[in-house]
Amino acid sequence: MYRNFNDYEIIYMISENNSDNFKILYEKYQPLIYKIVNNYKDIFKKYGYDIDDLMQLGYIALYKSSNYYSENKTSRFISYLKTIIRNTLLNEIKINSSNKRIILNNAISYDKKDNNNNSYLDYIKDNKDYFSYYEEKRKFIYFKNTLDYNNAGIFEMYYNGYTITEISKMFSEKPKVIINKIKKIRKKYQNDT
Repeated sequence: MYRNFNDYEIIYMISENNSDNFKILYEKYQPLIYKIVNNYKDIFKKYGYDIDDLMQLGYIALYKSSNYYSENKTSRFISYLKTIIRNTLLNEIKINSSNKRIILNNAISYDKKDNNNNSYLDYIKDNKDYFSYYEEKRKFIYFKNTLDYNNAGIFEMYYNGYTITEISKMFSEKPKVIINKIKKIRKKYQNDT
C-alpha cells in the first residue's frame, strides 16, 4: 500500500490525524528501523534490552520524525528518520550509562539462580544469625519509638553499653533515678517483645 504514496504525501496525511496513515509509514520503514536497531543490539544487551525494546524506541523515533518533519528541511525524510533513530538510541545509551544507572544495571536480583539452582535469598535464609541480628534491631527500634524522648535516649545509651554514671551525667539525673528508669524500661521491653 505504501508504494502508492511518497513520504511527503504520507506525512501530510498523518498531519491530518489519521492513524491509518501512520500504519502506512510504519509498514514502509519497519525494515529500516530493524536494520538500524539491530546494529545496536549488542550494546543494549548489557542494559537488559532485547530487540523488541529497541524496536519500540525505533517506532517512537518514527512517530517523532513524522510529527516534526517538514518539506522545508534540507534532507530527505529517510535521512532525517535515520538521524532521529540513531540519536534516540544514543540518548538511551547515554541515560543507561550514567553513574546512577550503572549501579542499577549491575545489581543482582536476590531471586537469580546460581549454578546449583539456589537463589541468593536461599543463602541468606540459611544464615539464621543474620536474620536474628536484624530482627532484634528491628524490635529495638520499634520499641524505642514507643518511648518518650528521655526514656528513649536512656534506653539507647544503656543498650549501646554506656555506664549508669555516663547516662546520669548526660541526662543530669542521679544514678539511682537512671537505674530505676532502666529497670522499668527493660521490664516493659521484655513484656512488649
